[in-house]
Amino acid sequence: MSLFTELAEYGDDIAFITPAERVSYVDVDSRCKKMATTLPDKRSLILINAEHTVDTLIALFTSIREGHVAMLVNPTIANDELDKIIEHFSPNVMVKNGIAVTVHNEELVADPNVALMLSTSGSTGSAKWVMLSVENLQANAASICAYLPIRQDDLTLGNLPLHYAYGLSVITSHILKGATVLLSSVSVIDKAFWQLFEEYPITSIAGVPYTYEMLVRLGFHKKNYSHLRYFTQAGGKLSTRLIDTLADFAATQSLAFYVMYGQTEATARMAYLSPEKINEKVSSIGQAIPGGELTLVNELNETITAPYMHGELCYRGQNVMLGYAQRRSDLAKLTNPEWLATGDIAYFDDAGDFYIVGRKKRFVKLWGQRFSLDAIESLLHENGINGFVLGVDNRIDIMTTQGQLDIAEGLRLRLAKQLGVHPSALRVHEMASLPMTANGKPDYQALSNYLTKKYSS
Repeated sequence: MSLFTELAEYGDDIAFITPAERVSYVDVDSRCKKMATTLPDKRSLILINAEHTVDTLIALFTSIREGHVAMLVNPTIANDELDKIIEHFSPNVMVKNGIAVTVHNEELVADPNVALMLSTSGSTGSAKWVMLSVENLQANAASICAYLPIRQDDLTLGNLPLHYAYGLSVITSHILKGATVLLSSVSVIDKAFWQLFEEYPITSIAGVPYTYEMLVRLGFHKKNYSHLRYFTQAGGKLSTRLIDTLADFAATQSLAFYVMYGQTEATARMAYLSPEKINEKVSSIGQAIPGGELTLVNELNETITAPYMHGELCYRGQNVMLGYAQRRSDLAKLTNPEWLATGDIAYFDDAGDFYIVGRKKRFVKLWGQRFSLDAIESLLHENGINGFVLGVDNRIDIMTTQGQLDIAEGLRLRLAKQLGVHPSALRVHEMASLPMTANGKPDYQALSNYLTKKYSS
């Protein structure tokens, strides 16, 4: 089935459920046709305030069906950030709460393949707008359906943000199969989240590391869910301790647990680890999704063919973006990279399964040695410490929360000895809470700002 344009083929099957409504595929198609009458005739840029509603998806589907370019924006974005987006991209139409308001009628000059714009997570303060095509969205949804056991009679919990590539991929992969999505934005720490499992026969859930950290803390893995068949994790590295806990839970409940890897630049997914490998390869992201290809390159841009050699992870597939945009005029300038350089350092084993070592830019030099901040951060998590790690050459900063300072201090001394550096090179900072981005990832930019202010005072 073709995404967006052939939704009515699933007839009266339910596409979306919310606390307020049950919307069939025919209803979605009808509402798209109705909304199309409110959009300009000329090709336009449609900025959509991506609330967690059916109206948001109707606006998205309609924009793409009518040949416009949709731009999904975080509904909690700060006013000054939204003003910058409006200044740089001059959207023709603004959509909020399902209502489209035309701002101007200047025809959009853009490559005909551009259909959607998503922002990267921006956890390091460098958020970019990624341009995607219908082919990108279709290909990635099809690949996801090829390895996840999505069925037409499934009911998945769609609780991830809709402006987030992972959250949107949950939607596209399930509508491709004619399945049902239960749209809910309730937090995992909210009682209402747990009530959803009592009220609805949920067959799958998707989460980022923060999701599962909270779920395990609240006893998710100690309960029985009669309808649940599988669950997935992406959006960052989950600690091996939590993966072991969730893998054991999956085994006792006869569930499938999929660890996945992706980036907005690849529409969503690039790799996944088969559930049967989860126990023996707890740190692996597995292999490329169907239709995709992974490789490694060294600092000389040479392909690495031997296992256990570190290099930058690169991906090729039909889901690779058209390019980045920083302003409206960029929509006519595509880069179409054949290979996507992920910025992640990785290696593969004898069986061809890949392992992420850390971010290319998340390395620092201490006492002449090169260290991965991500690897040190993983050590925190393996020791049960809720914390993030930042660093500049000659200093590593460990950020943790109240009540964990003594544990972190003890680990700091052990780390210094293990890394072969003086303890003064590692510093521990206690915060009331650790900042997260809207996508549930560490907000390293906010932490960096905090440290800059602290060291300058």
